Amino acid sequence: KKSILQEAIQGRLVAQDNSDEPASALLQRIKEEKLRLVKEGKLKKKDVVDSVIYKGDDNRYYEKKGKDTTDITDEIPFEIPESWEWCRLKSIAKKIVDGDHNPPHGLPCNSGYYMLSSKNINNDSIDKLDDVRYLSFSDWKMCNERTNLHKGDILLTTVATLGRSCVYNDDIPYCFQRSVSVISTYIYNYYLKCCFDSPYFQSLINNNSIGTAQRGFYLNQLEKSIIPLPPYEEQKRIVAKIELLQQVL
Repeated sequence: KKSILQEAIQGRLVAQDNSDEPASALLQRIKEEKLRLVKEGKLKKKDVVDSVIYKGDDNRYYEKKGKDTTDITDEIPFEIPESWEWCRLKSIAKKIVDGDHNPPHGLPCNSGYYMLSSKNINNDSIDKLDDVRYLSFSDWKMCNERTNLHKGDILLTTVATLGRSCVYNDDIPYCFQRSVSVISTYIYNYYLKCCFDSPYFQSLINNNSIGTAQRGFYLNQLEKSIIPLPPYEEQKRIVAKIELLQQVL
């Protein structure tokens, strides 16, 4: 499974299709959409990432931010196809937020409103619902204002147990402790989950986590993570191929 995921995010699992819109055009459309939301007052300007990562004539990688250009060759882990792009996670995200840093006290019985932590994200799903914190409706509502969970959001464990993920597709009212980050994205969410599950990202999050008693990979680190981005249609083909191969493993 690890080998399949690594091949997938390096552009080696499915063939490239010249008729696909290139990833550079996808990034531009995402930026334009964010600028529109800023104009409408629905997004803060700081959430629009003015970043372009490109390969120079000297075969080194550079990131251009406004008038500044920085050599980031050391951050690029492998080569990708010509129609792909490297990008920061924040540039393709609608939301990157972690759970409550000061969670309320739980109730002694099941209220139907759940606060989860990293231990509840297992095997690509939400798990161990007999080991959660039950909240009152008012406490859940207050905590959910932070994460604002919606179907399709990716849950990623980023404190204590690192790097486990799943896509939320339920109608159950969850909110989260700090150990879980919630990400929504403009790209195909299941492709981004494949990136999170890949050996590349697992090494990134484990090698760069900080702390002693509980290690964490925090929001500013997560936002700056570099993601290999294929054309949108190729993202869907990659996920379909991974699902097919995993059926026979």
